[in-house]
Amino acid sequence: MSRDFLILSRAVLMACIFAISACSSVVRTDVQTFRDENASFSTGTIRVATESDEAPETLEFRYYKDKLEQRLSSLGYTPTEDENAQFIAKLGYSVSRQEKDKPHSRVLIGGQFGYGYGYPYSRGSVLLSDGGGAEFEYVRELSLAINQPEAAKKDSNVIQIKAVSVGNCEHLTVVYDEMLDAIFANFMRSDGSIERIAIKDAEVACP
Repeated sequence: MSRDFLILSRAVLMACIFAISACSSVVRTDVQTFRDENASFSTGTIRVATESDEAPETLEFRYYKDKLEQRLSSLGYTPTEDENAQFIAKLGYSVSRQEKDKPHSRVLIGGQFGYGYGYPYSRGSVLLSDGGGAEFEYVRELSLAINQPEAAKKDSNVIQIKAVSVGNCEHLTVVYDEMLDAIFANFMRSDGSIERIAIKDAEVACP
């Protein structure tokens, strides 16, 4: 195998590795929003609770809750633990695994070598692929519903948001900040809207 062909093969491999690593830092999130456009939507005190509002708070939930409260504060809300808060934000999250099908392919580095017309020659070919067969990907979901319990003397949602990202990482903590970024990039989206937001972060290892 000629020296030039070896150099070419290594260069192509390094380029592919670089491209894969560059893409791995992007978290794409689909954000779907439903809102009551007739409701008086203003800021005030807000309490973040679990979806059922009765389940006990775990340390895991506290981690997600603290980060959400920071985002809500940036919009002008005042997080509180008061049961009589003006707003209640119900936060839910989940991670599920699903199978994905990828076409079978090969990784081939080869060449032809000989001697003709008084000179040695070599011809090479490089075929690169990311493999194939059945693999898995993870569906990360966040749900956020904000309601005004006092406004109608009952739970009355003024906005409901569902954010979904799909990727290689099963750990929600790794992509949670990026999914929140997607939600709060435009918090007041129109009713029934769906928007895909791509957030790039070099610290994300397995989006």
